[in-house]
This record gives sequence, structure tokens and C-alpha cells, in this order.
Amino acid sequence: MIDDTYLHERTEDTTPEKAISIFQEMIMDMVTNRGIGLAANQSGYNQRTFIIALPGGVEMCINHQIIWTSKDTYLNTEGCLSLPGNTYQVTRHEQVRLRWTNLLGHTQTRKFKGPQAACVQHEMDHLDGITIKDYHENK
Repeated sequence: MIDDTYLHERTEDTTPEKAISIFQEMIMDMVTNRGIGLAANQSGYNQRTFIIALPGGVEMCINHQIIWTSKDTYLNTEGCLSLPGNTYQVTRHEQVRLRWTNLLGHTQTRKFKGPQAACVQHEMDHLDGITIKDYHENK
């Protein structure tokens, strides 16, 4: 179930041990609502973690940071599980390089492109208390 308790707050760093306890619930929330990504605060947890559907499975990114962005941007039309039935246009970087801790406590680094890069940026916005609707209300 999507829970907006922490939706407009910046989330707190967490540990793999804490994040693993919500992993299955987040996957169920994402799959049930037909999403491609989900931030922990969308499931009602004040933890700096999100999941993203990738070919071959779901990755949980804990205490992540973008370490590089492409100069190229584009206008992306996005929906959100926390704003059902609505879409908004948001400017996103075409590519991002992300560093995070995985559920095993190992540091991971990966470059995301296109829709996956947009998903990463969308979920990171959530964890900073920002929704796609905010981009249009704060102009």
C-alpha cells in the first residue's frame, strides 16, 4: 500500500540490515501498483533507500548518491504511484552514474541511461521530499 507519511520529508540514511526488513514489502507495493521504481518513503518508511526494476530483477539502492550526470537533458513525461492518474513533464539528465550500498553491504556503481536514469532521479527526488508535482507548483 502506498503510504505518504514521509512523502514530503527528506529521508534519513539507513543500513542494509534495516533496509532488508522492508525490501519484500516495497517490491509488493511496486508490483501491485505496476511501478518500475519505488522510494521507501512511498511505503511509509523514513529510510534513504529505493528499489528499481532492472532486467533480471530488482535492485535496492541504499544511501545512494549521484556521482556524475550527463550534460544532455530531456523533457520526460512521468507518472507516480503516489499521484495516481496524473502525469507531469520533468526535465531529467539523459544519463547518471549512481553509487550506493546494496543489501549485502557492498558498494555498487552503475551508469543508468534513458528511462532507467529518469527512474533513478525520480526516486531520489522522493527521498529528498520532492514529487514530480512540486516541479510545477514551485514555478
